[in-house]
Amino acid sequence: MDEAMRVREPAVADAFYPANKKELLEIINQYLEKATNIKLPKDEKIIGIISPHAGYVYSGQVAASAFKQIESQNYDTIIILGTAHRYPVRVASFFPKGKYKTPLGLIDIDEEITKELEKESKFFQYVPEAHKLEHSEEVQLPFLQVVLKNNFKIVPIVLSHFNYEVYENIAKILVRIIKNYKNKKFLIAASSDLSHYPDYKNGIKVDKESIELIKNFKIKEIIEREMNVENSGIPNLVTYYCGMGAIVTLLLTMQELGAKNAILVNYKNSGDVSWMKERIVGYTAMVFSKKENSKKEPEIGFNLSDDEKKFLLKISRKTLEEFVRNGKIPEFKIESETLKKNAGAFVTLKKFGDLRGCIGYILPVKPLYQAVIENTINACSRDFRFPPVDSSELKDIEIEISVLSPPVPVKSYNEIEIGKHGIILKKGFHQAVFLAHVAPEQGWDLPTTLKHLSLKAGLSPDDWKSGCEFEVFTEIVFKESDFK
Repeated sequence: MDEAMRVREPAVADAFYPANKKELLEIINQYLEKATNIKLPKDEKIIGIISPHAGYVYSGQVAASAFKQIESQNYDTIIILGTAHRYPVRVASFFPKGKYKTPLGLIDIDEEITKELEKESKFFQYVPEAHKLEHSEEVQLPFLQVVLKNNFKIVPIVLSHFNYEVYENIAKILVRIIKNYKNKKFLIAASSDLSHYPDYKNGIKVDKESIELIKNFKIKEIIEREMNVENSGIPNLVTYYCGMGAIVTLLLTMQELGAKNAILVNYKNSGDVSWMKERIVGYTAMVFSKKENSKKEPEIGFNLSDDEKKFLLKISRKTLEEFVRNGKIPEFKIESETLKKNAGAFVTLKKFGDLRGCIGYILPVKPLYQAVIENTINACSRDFRFPPVDSSELKDIEIEISVLSPPVPVKSYNEIEIGKHGIILKKGFHQAVFLAHVAPEQGWDLPTTLKHLSLKAGLSPDDWKSGCEFEVFTEIVFKESDFK
């Protein structure tokens, strides 16, 4: 990454919003004082918003109505979905590291998340030119700096017009990352204006239709309608959604994350604040909420830093090589108190991507580092499905470690979430376990997963349907290739 871009300087200060800090704070607070405010039930949490990205004099009041709804909330990471206005992109472009600067100060990029996006080069790349002058992300930031009181980080992403399948893949990647980082609270902010440039009357008409499609999650209709904008019959209309890609991606992620409640907070167009009625631009503020789960999810009870993950992988690698070559178990000096805590852990060995051994402790019966050492040995020499690992194979084997939360029972298998929960099935003396990532890797849905789990436990394929007990757990999963 270009060293000069480590701090992305404001590109549209003094054009879209004031460059003077005092003046900028005053105008944002004025907008917030007049902003529409809705009341959600106490168990509803906002995880997505749509906000306009025009100059504040035109869309600032509508934007304030969106951000007013998250005032004083705590989010760790804001994923900002913008539009590539000035430089076309063929895939989603994300700003990978450093900081964004506004007149109100610096905002850190969440580099933990952008490192995950770097691994998805088919759908995510860093295109520097797409971010240098882009305003759709930038104009959201001062509002966030005013309404949020904690030290949040951002992941700026810009999109162009893609087909449905590309948006779907982009959304699936974002959802997977969000679900993997259970210790972070995310907000996804889609930056988009509505119609450009019908007259005032037609603008209100088409914008109302656009909002209804959003509220009803009519994603494919949104794309099809935008592609046929030239056939609309509305004079001067060039787009229904300036940020269609941001809106579509937001809707797809909201569906996957369980936020099916889309609420219109405010709507206006440029004709409401200007004498120009013949050519208007539409603006909307919308929020997406999700009912917070009152059920206590299993938790590991601690987090692992990247350094601790690397150290555990180093322990496992050295143990594997020493034991396979010499039958010996190396000694390690453990300084991290976290690694001395008891935790369930599995060690998985893969050779050219295929399973070569996997054994672990479900319950937190031993210190984490010790569980990794013992299960490295178990995976390479005591997994009955495979012969012991030979020294000639060492260079071709990748190590993956899963750290487990203590399992908790669920009342029904319907409470199990594929990709989120590791699963333990019990029936009489029969028992089997799948780690959380097994089903997604195989492309299994819940019934298929439970069928295979029944077979693994030595039961018939349909035994999971009655008489079985289930427990679930969560995991921290990391492998050697994550740090190469």
